[in-house]
Amino acid sequence: MRALLDINVLLALSDEQHDHFQLAHSWLQENISQGIATCPLTQNGFLRIFTQGSYPRRRDMATALDMLRRFTGEPFHRFWPDSVSIADVKLFDLSDLFTHRHITDSYLLGLAVCNDGRFVTLDRGVRTETVKPFEPTRLVMIA
Repeated sequence: MRALLDINVLLALSDEQHDHFQLAHSWLQENISQGIATCPLTQNGFLRIFTQGSYPRRRDMATALDMLRRFTGEPFHRFWPDSVSIADVKLFDLSDLFTHRHITDSYLLGLAVCNDGRFVTLDRGVRTETVKPFEPTRLVMIA
């Protein structure tokens, strides 16, 4: 099942000093044959965070963009458009969403489900009950 990578996984794969660099690379090596995906939200988030001044090992935009282009140019990669709406009541139940911090993860999990894939993240607090129908195989927490 193809894996939609969360922004934090993209960062961990791209930053050798990231706390989860080895863990992310080990996971990727074990799962690369099933394929990897990114979407506009994860690509934009990767660039936004990796180039901001507060990121400990900040990259300039040209370098970060080159890294992203190389990764997404690999044969194992697929681009998934942001083709679902967080307002879609057939896919999302946001009635129990506790905080704004869960919206992006819920959206990415829903996007993975709609693309018959799985969402891979370093986050522990993904609210699986916000996506329907949810199957445990659709979420991988690698940290």
